[in-house]
Amino acid sequence: MSFSPAANFEHFVTLIDPEALLKTIGALTGTRPVSQLRLNYTNFELRPLPRLSRNLVKLLVEELDADDSVPSSVVTAELEQAIVVAFLYGNSHNYSSVLEGRPAAAAPWQIRRVEEYVEANWDQPITIEALAVVANASARSIFHSFKEHRRYSPMNFVKQVRLKHAKESLGARDGETTVTKVAFECGFGNLGHFANDYKRAFGETPSATLLRAKNGAHR
Repeated sequence: MSFSPAANFEHFVTLIDPEALLKTIGALTGTRPVSQLRLNYTNFELRPLPRLSRNLVKLLVEELDADDSVPSSVVTAELEQAIVVAFLYGNSHNYSSVLEGRPAAAAPWQIRRVEEYVEANWDQPITIEALAVVANASARSIFHSFKEHRRYSPMNFVKQVRLKHAKESLGARDGETTVTKVAFECGFGNLGHFANDYKRAFGETPSATLLRAKNGAHR
């Protein structure tokens, strides 16, 4: 990745390792790719960059370019993986038909195993490769079954678990605790998004929870 500043303009280039693409395809499909990824360049110049890929790259740039803190390794690792997945689904290539087919359903025990893994590793980057290994199923099967049986995605479950731990940390009455510190430690790189998700989950802002804890009040 590189920046080229010139007259109020910055050119950002995202380079993706071809092996990372194949590894992600393997995790998504539960198969071992037998050939290199080949993009379909038919009318390629006429197709706009998929919005999801563009927005994810912007988020990664904001995370790496933040002046107020060191970039979170958890956030950057998960954003990088999300960019790879968005690239694979947003471009036509020789594996597109495999990725677009209906995935097999994961068993209930496989979903529970994923949830247990997330509970135990919530403070580490959660990758689709790890989820596939833990569940012994393709990531597409896992995501499909979560949506069907839980009505949310595995990554939404990750967010819920991290918000729960953030609430516990904010309410611990530690004099050194700050909202920024807790958000960072719990895998949230964007404070605005963290505050909105937190209020949606618990009905109050992170700062309100922290203030009540510091004042020694409890609900």
